[in-house]
Amino acid sequence: MIKKLVLIFFICSLVFNYNWIVAQTNKVDSLLALVNTSKKDTSAVMVYSNLCWAYLNQSEHKKALDYGEKGLKLAKEINFKFGTLKCYKNLGSVYTLMADFDKALKYYNSSLKIAEEINDKNEIANCNGNIGNIFYYKSDYIQALLFYEKQLKLVEETKNAAGMARCYNNIGSLYAFLNNYPKALSYYLRKLKLAEELKDDDLKAGAYTNMGILYVELQRDDKAEEYYSKALKIYEKLGDRRSCAMMYVNFGNLNNDRQNYPKALEFHERSLNIATTINDKELISKNLEDIGLIYLRDGDKNRAMDHFLRTLVIKEEIEDLYGMASCYVNIGSIQVSEGVNRKGIENLAKALEIGQNIGSPDILRSAYTKLAESNFKIENYKQAYIYQVKLKEVNDSVFNVENSKILSDIKTNFEVERIETELKAKAAAQQVINVEEKKRQQFVIYAVAGILIIVIVFFLHYYINVSG
Repeated sequence: MIKKLVLIFFICSLVFNYNWIVAQTNKVDSLLALVNTSKKDTSAVMVYSNLCWAYLNQSEHKKALDYGEKGLKLAKEINFKFGTLKCYKNLGSVYTLMADFDKALKYYNSSLKIAEEINDKNEIANCNGNIGNIFYYKSDYIQALLFYEKQLKLVEETKNAAGMARCYNNIGSLYAFLNNYPKALSYYLRKLKLAEELKDDDLKAGAYTNMGILYVELQRDDKAEEYYSKALKIYEKLGDRRSCAMMYVNFGNLNNDRQNYPKALEFHERSLNIATTINDKELISKNLEDIGLIYLRDGDKNRAMDHFLRTLVIKEEIEDLYGMASCYVNIGSIQVSEGVNRKGIENLAKALEIGQNIGSPDILRSAYTKLAESNFKIENYKQAYIYQVKLKEVNDSVFNVENSKILSDIKTNFEVERIETELKAKAAAQQVINVEEKKRQQFVIYAVAGILIIVIVFFLHYYINVSG
């Protein structure tokens, strides 16, 4: 649940607000006018890069990829490093929203390499954060935390307040997903403190949203509602319609968890109206899917199916692979429950294929679970068993990744204790050696002193005898 909310929050962070989207729409027209008139130089690369970003924020992924690749090709031809970096980053963001995380990682790694070549610390920090996000979505939490910490170190060095806020957000979300809620809350509070210091209302609203999501996980609906309300009030003041719509989504999900379905539908419909007005396809599909899930929980399979099919059309249009797979799971599950087994299993298999291609443990678990149940229902026990085994493998894999950090910490603590024990043992042994050495030295001193006394006595005796 929290992982899905964080992914949605990441999407929102890419699209700042409605006014900005309108500005981007107007900007697209002016940029397109420059495409044919610009010379094949650095300015043309930046036009392509900006078009890629603008179309990304309109969920026009094909156009975003097209202009991003054109910019990348030209930047390489004229050896424009910074332009190459920007195109790699933008293309990585497009593939992230399309849930093609392997391609996104490829482009983000390329952007990091160039950022390091030109020694741009701000860009190095951004690239580390982007890579950390991909590992987070791929459930590789150790690698995600590693890159987030690299990013945090760099932004603290450069005193990049916006970068610090992103780091606090990402690290907090990671700890929240791993159920380390005190640690998560500490990072969210850092983000909130920074927002108050900067007097940044938008940043403050984001912190309140994070804390609301956290309290949902803690099953503290009252606190979640309190923080969601604080965030909504700020977004209304700022006139940020898209963020208001996202807050209505959160309120809808909150009431869905409470099984207050009429209230949940009311919030999602309000969000859907805004999303339709501003033509935000990502947010439209999000609401349609959530409304479908509410109808499904309420037992209205026909309405649920209608909303899932409408969602699928949009997900295919914007090439949201994760969203498409989720729709196939929902549609296939309803079909199997209604006795349309063959068609249902086909749709579940489509979800499985996408899940394998994008490496999504969430989709794989859902698909394997439903496929195992479906095959068992039609008495195909052998295939059901195979899917059950595959499900266990995915669960074990995710369990190992999620707990390897904890196990690593235990191992580290054990190593520290072992080293401390060894040092203590060595110190004790050294103390014994020192005591023995001291005794030996004392023996030598006493022996030499004794011999000297004997020699002196002998000479005195001899001298007295001779003198006598």
